[in-house]
Amino acid sequence: MMSNGDGRATAERAPTRPKRLTARQAGVLEVILKSLKERNIAPTIREIAAAMRIKSTNGVNDHLRALERKGYIRRARCVSRGIQVRRGLDGAPLRGVILATEAAASCVLKERLRQRDEEGYDDAHDDQHTEGQLARAGAAYALAAGGSPLSEAHDLWPADWDKRCDKREALQDDPRRLLVMAAALLQAEIDRLDRLEAARAAKAASATSSEAEG
Repeated sequence: MMSNGDGRATAERAPTRPKRLTARQAGVLEVILKSLKERNIAPTIREIAAAMRIKSTNGVNDHLRALERKGYIRRARCVSRGIQVRRGLDGAPLRGVILATEAAASCVLKERLRQRDEEGYDDAHDDQHTEGQLARAGAAYALAAGGSPLSEAHDLWPADWDKRCDKREALQDDPRRLLVMAAALLQAEIDRLDRLEAARAAKAASATSSEAEG
């Protein structure tokens, strides 16, 4: 019992306990925890199916949905290993939540790989854009995600880029997707700057070495 401040006793509210898991759900959670502990990544659905001897991936998905509904895990929809464990087998919240590919970061990485593999925007391509075009395009997508009219970000879009590459209008009703694309472009620009700095450092080191030898 506890006082509510005016002298009257009130019942102390018990902490909410998670719903109990079935044996199969607990088994799936144990497979996930083991993979995170031993490999530092979450298992794929097929790996869970093999470990639990579940014939159908649909069966695994049913268990994962139940675990998420009961508050034991959280899933990132756009990556195969995007599982975040929130509670242990005993139902207690985990200290320092175990993560396997944080959802947002994983989606950004996946988009960056898509840009490279499907659209051909690899390092060689990006290194040609030395006047901040990647960052400007990312900023244009971010503004669109924030609800700004496309006309307001018109000046941000690189003038030397094909307008057909601009997907802001097609995705104006999907702000999360726009932000993922913005973040991937910003990552590409950061990577480009890192490569540029590494090349400069290597050139300086080579020059120093040549002077020493001379």
